[in-house]
Amino acid sequence: MRMTIGKRLGWGFGVVFALALILAAPKESLAKGLTYEGSTTMGENIMPEAQEAFEAKTKIKFDKIGGLGSGKGFNQVMTGGVDIAGVSRALTYEEKEQKPYYQVIGYDAITIFVNEKNSIKNLSKKQLEDIFTGKLTNWKEVGGSEAPIVVVTEIKTGGAQLLRSLKR
Repeated sequence: MRMTIGKRLGWGFGVVFALALILAAPKESLAKGLTYEGSTTMGENIMPEAQEAFEAKTKIKFDKIGGLGSGKGFNQVMTGGVDIAGVSRALTYEEKEQKPYYQVIGYDAITIFVNEKNSIKNLSKKQLEDIFTGKLTNWKEVGGSEAPIVVVTEIKTGGAQLLRSLKR
């Protein structure tokens, strides 16, 4: 039996997410322990190793690493609720207007795959947005065969960023 995941759609579809750390740690936090809030992508996948390396190098401990999401992390760091926030998306115009200190630490990408028997070779960002928001529901609507589009994703948390990125 042969299992097929699918084929990558044409040129693929890379949505680049900026992974940014926003810093606002006052000196008193260095004594009691730093706090992080924000992107779960960063909190779960980057911060554990970063925390270990940072603590080993500086002897400054972390008191808390949370994962409420990029927007909430940004708001908390800007109001002094936490010392460091992680944002796994580009900062909005409104966020940049608040003049945070931030550093891009990496990028991530998303690739769209379709079944290898699907005749579709390319989709535009607009078509992908319409598929993921339910406006397009049949492959015929994008030049394919008469068949329903079944969207399968694996997004633990914070998946709303995918749709916002498609709209850019």
